[in-house]
Amino acid sequence: MSLTRHMSELNENPFGLSAAGQRCFHCGEFLQDPAVMWSGNDGQTIYVHGPCVLDWMPRVLRDALELKYQGKPCWNQLP
Repeated sequence: MSLTRHMSELNENPFGLSAAGQRCFHCGEFLQDPAVMWSGNDGQTIYVHGPCVLDWMPRVLRDALELKYQGKPCWNQLP
């Protein structure tokens, strides 16, 4: 996971990342920097608004816990 940078910062650091023009994986809206970027093992990259990460991450964690506990409730499982 990485944070993207504004294009003006990329002039100083050409190895930086920009999400400008990309669509948010969660909501589908166009992004501006800064944003969050994830790259998968297969080279696929997704970009997400910061607020969308906060909305999306608890759901991802809940689903991961369901898989871990195979649908059985546990005391630390997110609602």
